[in-house]
Amino acid sequence: MLIIPVEQPLDSHRPPLITLALVLTCLLVFMACFLHDTALSQKIQTSYAENKLFAYERDVYVDYLQDNQRPELDAITQETNLDMQTIMLQQLAAQDKAFGEYLVDQYFWKQYTPEAWKNARIPFNRLHGDYSVLRYGFVPAQANVTRAFTALYVHADWGHVFFNMVFLFIFGFSLEVALGRWWYLGLYHVTGLAGWLVTWAVASSSLVPHVGASGAVFGLLGMYLGLYGLRPIKFFFTLGFYNQYFKAPAALMLLYWGGYELYQYFTSADHVARFAHLGGLLTGFLLVFAARRMQWLKVDEAYVEHQEPDKEYHQALDRIYRAMEHLDFEKARHELRAVFRTKPNDFRLLRLGFDLYKNEPNSDTLGKIAQKLFSFKTTHPDDVDMLLRARMDYERIVGKPIDDTADFQLINVLIKQGRVEDAAILVKRYETEARYADKLGSIFLRMGQACLANRDTVQAKLYLKRVTNDFSKSLSAEQAAALLRSLN
Repeated sequence: MLIIPVEQPLDSHRPPLITLALVLTCLLVFMACFLHDTALSQKIQTSYAENKLFAYERDVYVDYLQDNQRPELDAITQETNLDMQTIMLQQLAAQDKAFGEYLVDQYFWKQYTPEAWKNARIPFNRLHGDYSVLRYGFVPAQANVTRAFTALYVHADWGHVFFNMVFLFIFGFSLEVALGRWWYLGLYHVTGLAGWLVTWAVASSSLVPHVGASGAVFGLLGMYLGLYGLRPIKFFFTLGFYNQYFKAPAALMLLYWGGYELYQYFTSADHVARFAHLGGLLTGFLLVFAARRMQWLKVDEAYVEHQEPDKEYHQALDRIYRAMEHLDFEKARHELRAVFRTKPNDFRLLRLGFDLYKNEPNSDTLGKIAQKLFSFKTTHPDDVDMLLRARMDYERIVGKPIDDTADFQLINVLIKQGRVEDAAILVKRYETEARYADKLGSIFLRMGQACLANRDTVQAKLYLKRVTNDFSKSLSAEQAAALLRSLN
């Protein structure tokens, strides 16, 4: 049975960069550890065979497996091929760290054993300590902050890292938006460390190493519940092939997950760090729940409450479009003037305003809108197309351009986009005015360079010759002449 909160959808406009970075880091660490442990496993097998330890330990190991009722022995005895049985038993003995510790700590003291066996087995045991879980895992009896931190990024196997990363993403992407990236990152680590602290408090003498991000992941779950408190939120429930959504107060579900972890702790024989889960869960819940209510933590309330950003703005746009569809231009202008008060420089509104007022060439409103519209800095191809069409419409309607600054700004954008012919249309209006000589020389030079970039050598030469002939006193003439010489 699985129950997870799904109150918030993924917001593509606010990508969860920290969450993705955490997932990627855990995956990279896992791969590095996996490669290291695979090589170490082979090294252990080779060393075990080279030291001929199995010749000493075969019978002792079989007795050890029987005394400890280890299920691996059943799988070996079911193998009918005796040579294969020997290989399986040898491989198992080589990797069995607990058996090696039993020999050194107990068996060698009770039984007479050859010195050669002792001298080979004791250094061999140290190889097992190089496994990633043992090097970086959190061991309660040897607790320290460094190991508590590294243990959050190390995982035992593929299934362990896969499920932790899936749930890290499910809980993390919405918390990152709601809490802010740096608060989220800090609380993630605080809850993970709190999980290990609770594990140490419950079993401070344990030598079992613990690894994994699950304490921090449960911390994210606790934060998620603390964010909403007693407010009913949406959950996804699955049992076998049955799936369903339901709503319940977030804080009440804390009892379910806490009770589930306690039940598993007392009834399961696995080595899962249940109290790390509980510690992370409760810490995450209490920190966010308390900090939010004491206003220590700034939360994106609009996101948490599902408030649509700029809702009134989008509603106003809908009313304007509907009025235009019904040819009720007076109503559309009225709605536009109202929304202009809150967003006077919005490009979309300026475009609409230009279309609504362009049939009133003597209107002061058209002039003000055109001034703002043509001064708008944009490089998006669709927006540049719109500006070019509006610019030509304005000159046709009013009889003159709005101003030269806006024109030259648009000309520069068109040249950068390689649209030299469109730029030339606007440039034509200023060619006869001497006060623009330096500016036009620079523009024709860049038009020539743009043509060269487009491999239009013929047109490039024409523009460069315009610079050297018509604007010979401009600062760009020498550079244009050099380009022409390189083309001849």
